[in-house]
Amino acid sequence: MTVQCLYQNDPKDAAAVLGQRNACRRAANKLGWLIQQERICDASEGTPLLLRPDVQELLRDVEQGRFQVLVVASAEVLQCPEGEWESLLAVLALCVAGAAAAADGTPAAGTPFQIFSRGVAGFFEMFGVPVYVATVFMTMCVSALALTSLDAVARIGRMSFQELFSVDDMEHAEGWRKLFCNTYFSTIITLAFGFLLTQVGYANIWPLFGSANQLLSALVLVTLCVFLKVTGRNNKMLFPPLVIMLCVTFTALVQRLIAMVKAISNAASVTIPAGETTWGAVFIANGLQLILAVLLIVLGLNIVFHSFSAYKKAEHNSEAKA
Repeated sequence: MTVQCLYQNDPKDAAAVLGQRNACRRAANKLGWLIQQERICDASEGTPLLLRPDVQELLRDVEQGRFQVLVVASAEVLQCPEGEWESLLAVLALCVAGAAAAADGTPAAGTPFQIFSRGVAGFFEMFGVPVYVATVFMTMCVSALALTSLDAVARIGRMSFQELFSVDDMEHAEGWRKLFCNTYFSTIITLAFGFLLTQVGYANIWPLFGSANQLLSALVLVTLCVFLKVTGRNNKMLFPPLVIMLCVTFTALVQRLIAMVKAISNAASVTIPAGETTWGAVFIANGLQLILAVLLIVLGLNIVFHSFSAYKKAEHNSEAKA
């Protein structure tokens, strides 16, 4: 395995680089790794990590596949804020994704989970782990992640569904409320809707998912506006992102609504009479999305109305006055 070493020069300690070099070389020799290049970067708090020349050269080497592992004596060698670490990891992830492709740029074959499992298995193989064992292990880990995520989503969806119909005194509630709040009935309903959405395909419902996220972010911004107002603080900086979020959300929802109406209209006038599809397939592919888009628009308008009403009613610095 080919590696590169990165050391940090400390003007206050002339032996710092020597100590880091010895530690990295010992680790590389112990693992049987070939050191392809050693780099020394100067500690500079004013220069972001990704803008340092040595780090930029290092990223270019990663992109070109010149080495597989970066070796540092300590994490303090790359002193940077958490946000810069995330940026560096994101760039490295893009480089790794590009390295998984073929030489002519053709994307790696298989599903994202398969590509990930094979990639990590190839990494483990360099440490002497049989590739078959590593692939099976990583596939099991990915499957466990997917299953636990589905379990959590199903539970949260079921509880959210129950809260729509629950009241404080469930013992004396109507029969239909008890039915909808029943654990088994609400779970079946939640899973049934989830199954219908799987028939649509995540690529089709992704714009609706994004719109729902933006609605949530707009609600959080409005809540912060009210909080800052009642605590007597400045909240003007939150209005531009709030307006942008609402505009983007409603624009995406309206565009999706128009697209669904056109698709259903085209199916009714062309594809269904030609026998290319059925009303059932059209409802699964477009009808459900149309219903969800309308519901999200109504929800968004409801959020805007009640949020601005709450903001208007909130008194400036009322918390301090109380």
